[in-house]
Amino acid sequence: MRTRAHHATPGDDVRRAAVIVSVVLAVCAGLWNREPLDPSATLLAPAEEADLGRYVLLAGLAVLATYQTLPLQAARARMRATGWWVAGAALALAVAQTMPDGAVTGGAMVLAAAAFLGAAAGLVRDGAERRTEAITVDLVVGLGVGWSLTTAASTVAAALADAGHPVRRTTALAVVGALGLAVVVVAHWAAARTWLAAGTGLGAAWTLGWIAVARFADVPGDETVAVAAAGIASIAFVSPWVSVLRERPVG
Repeated sequence: MRTRAHHATPGDDVRRAAVIVSVVLAVCAGLWNREPLDPSATLLAPAEEADLGRYVLLAGLAVLATYQTLPLQAARARMRATGWWVAGAALALAVAQTMPDGAVTGGAMVLAAAAFLGAAAGLVRDGAERRTEAITVDLVVGLGVGWSLTTAASTVAAALADAGHPVRRTTALAVVGALGLAVVVVAHWAAARTWLAAGTGLGAAWTLGWIAVARFADVPGDETVAVAAAGIASIAFVSPWVSVLRERPVG
């Protein structure tokens, strides 16, 4: 879908600057301040290797921020619809990575997830003109949606554990199931935007998969939660492609 050309306004310049500053803050916070969530903190904590997903997302946000500064992107409707949401998500990530694990970190991750969903809504309404843009923008926002939803659950669970309310097996299973359902719903909603839907599933599957690894590794161990997380991770990875194929049937 081609979007109507517009002239850049001072508001566009402010938005682009806000995205750059927010992403720089998030990247700096990620490089210098944030330690991985302790896998033993809660049944919903992933193994430490899951932290690689955060660096991939930060790198993607840096690419996205650079892309939206290009002159031809300044007044694009897609950039206007998503820029402030991306800036908000990056700021929330910066806060989450700066603060020690606790209620503030959990709250910041919830806000990041909400902001990434807001950006996704803008992308769903207006398709990318080129595959390069779909990968640079849609895939990154999708990764942000999936990763932040699952990471928010982990950080909130850790905050509850710190407050003396550890997540038990039943609750952990319910949360894992809810995350899987959320990914399926988002994938169906975003099916017309292949890279957005795929990114959401990949981001969620990554964290869920490492939650399964941590539970199998006895830190703390729970085979039931491990099997459930592994199964839901598979569903999260596959369901976006099922939705995309239904949206665009082959043949």
